[in-house]
Amino acid sequence: MTKHTAIAWTDHTFNPWWGCTRVSPGCQHCYAETFAKRTGNAVWGKESPRRFFGDKHWAEPLKWNAEAEEIGHPALVFCASMADVFEDRDDLHDERERLWDLVDRTPALIWQLLTKRPENVLGMVPRHWHDVVVAGWGGEEESAAYWPPNVWVGTTVEDQQRAGERIPNLLEIPAPVRFLSCEPLLGPVRFEASWLVPRAIVCGPRRTGSAPYVNAVLRAAGERMGGRYVDWVIAGGESGPGHRPLELDHARDLRDQCAVAGVPFFFKQVGGRTPAAGGHELDGRTIQQFPAAAGRVDGQ
Repeated sequence: MTKHTAIAWTDHTFNPWWGCTRVSPGCQHCYAETFAKRTGNAVWGKESPRRFFGDKHWAEPLKWNAEAEEIGHPALVFCASMADVFEDRDDLHDERERLWDLVDRTPALIWQLLTKRPENVLGMVPRHWHDVVVAGWGGEEESAAYWPPNVWVGTTVEDQQRAGERIPNLLEIPAPVRFLSCEPLLGPVRFEASWLVPRAIVCGPRRTGSAPYVNAVLRAAGERMGGRYVDWVIAGGESGPGHRPLELDHARDLRDQCAVAGVPFFFKQVGGRTPAAGGHELDGRTIQQFPAAAGRVDGQ
């Protein structure tokens, strides 16, 4: 698979538009805002216009989809590195509808939709993804949903406050993979047991000596019973001028929580003046785990 981005946890980036508005401490040194200003695009803030693109830009994912189909392996697409798909603005409605059409036309691409506004997701995706009424047994109406299997949804969790605010909204979304980007990781983040594994059984596996395996089995059983959990955690430090240093113990704690729960963990970078400054190892190890739905071995 040809890789068209330096972001290690994806293969491509696609931006339906450029521009956003800061909403939390993780936005303080936003690399996307800095890059936009450097290229002469004043697209940040509520009053600023967003930058839109033409047909040539929108055709790029169709090429990636053809490539993925040819090799018989899905490609990951991070959407959007220079915007937030779920920002609530009237001028974004048509572009968002165009994005949903593009998603439908690219089944060989796994769209990784990362947002700081998970509370807006269900109201902005096509309604049939999550709100379909069908005839059940005996003629009674039942609710069913078809969420596209190639659409993952994630939210940014840079500290404990954002975890409490955003993760419950994320877990309302019936996506096949729900993920967290704990980057920049600005403080400790402790997950509630019900966010990772069913609360009732979280103590049991620890006594067995095989917590990751047992919890993975129980997570699957919980999903079948209607539970929803976090499926993937990405973590990393901040980079760029004025970056806030990463406390490695905070990253270690996330790693260990994920290991106990059987949740894939991806450590992206320590951070520093540049993204590569601190390296990408945690305690001398490269940890680049993906959800099984990505169809790849760890680190590839």
